[in-house]
Amino acid sequence: MRRFRILHLVRDWLFTDGTVSIFKTIPVENRFVVLNNGVELKKVKSSDDVEVVQIGSEKYNDLLKPGQWDVVWVFGVTVDDAEFVKHLDRSVAVVWSVYGIDYVDFSGHWLYGLETTKLMLRITPFKRVIKSFTAYVLARLHLIKFVPRWNCRFFRRVNYFSCVVPTEESWIRRVIGSRKDVKRVDFHYTSATAGEMYYPVADLKASRIWVGNSATLTNNHLEVFAKITGTEKNLHYDILVPLSYSCNGEEENEVTRAILEAGERFFGERFKPIRKLMGLKEYVELMSSCSVFIFGHRRQQSVGNSLIALKCGGCVFLDPRNPVYQYFLSNGVMVYPISRIKEGVENIVKEFMPFQQANIKSVNELRDNKKLVQEIRDTVNFLEREVGKK
Repeated sequence: MRRFRILHLVRDWLFTDGTVSIFKTIPVENRFVVLNNGVELKKVKSSDDVEVVQIGSEKYNDLLKPGQWDVVWVFGVTVDDAEFVKHLDRSVAVVWSVYGIDYVDFSGHWLYGLETTKLMLRITPFKRVIKSFTAYVLARLHLIKFVPRWNCRFFRRVNYFSCVVPTEESWIRRVIGSRKDVKRVDFHYTSATAGEMYYPVADLKASRIWVGNSATLTNNHLEVFAKITGTEKNLHYDILVPLSYSCNGEEENEVTRAILEAGERFFGERFKPIRKLMGLKEYVELMSSCSVFIFGHRRQQSVGNSLIALKCGGCVFLDPRNPVYQYFLSNGVMVYPISRIKEGVENIVKEFMPFQQANIKSVNELRDNKKLVQEIRDTVNFLEREVGKK
């Protein structure tokens, strides 16, 4: 009897190594592929397990041959992934594990504050701005599913999907449309060994604020910087801002340069940009040196950074429009709306101090890694039963 076969369309991204580590522990046949035009992997460390397949090559066409795969699992959809899925045999089930970046065109929410929007207009090619705004308007009017674009065809082909947090499901359902046959499954961007990570407890008396997770416009750095400097009580804090990668995997781009300029203008010597990529252990240790963490995303983004901050016992601020905010609150994890920064983060930290240990316990119970990995294994078992019936 042949083994269940899954083709994973992954990205050259920081999450991929964890995904590979989990699926390698599951007794199915896995193949991990990045589809592109021959670009070498930069972020993926498990390069022995992940292969780059050039679009249109013989190897690419071989992947499309009928009878090879039971499931094609797409981790954050790209134009190239969608084009590949379009040519798949209809007997192959398609799983879409949503990345935060999938929100950008189809959330139906404008993801940028006023100052960030102005920055976008200044540094982003005009065609891309028009494309983003048009997609936003159409999604807002619930018309996006009628647009004959690559991603809309992809959505019609999806059989199963997973959310990063359950509060995203309503958005995904709106994008997929009225199809009742599409089922949600459990998948988490973690790794087989994430439970072994040690999280030092943050010193809540430390005068250090962590802002955002990357050099992307959806962080809304300019709005967060303005909120911090809008209150005199916040002005003695150092401001740490990770700018070591962007959504395109670039180490530096126009957004990076704009944030660097703004950070120096707002905070002077107290602005501490993080420019180099570092290992997870070093990254966690650096985060734990901060007492306050502010994430200005209006979409699901930076869940990993938020979890590190919470597991270290940090005082975390999120935008209430971000579904991650409601996810944490509804599961008993304390986070604060970014509107409260104007009260002075030091005052909020004092309010939070008595609950630090209880909050660490709550988030560890919510995101217990053994449970998360087991849920992924259960999902694969479920797919084996479901797809095997067809």
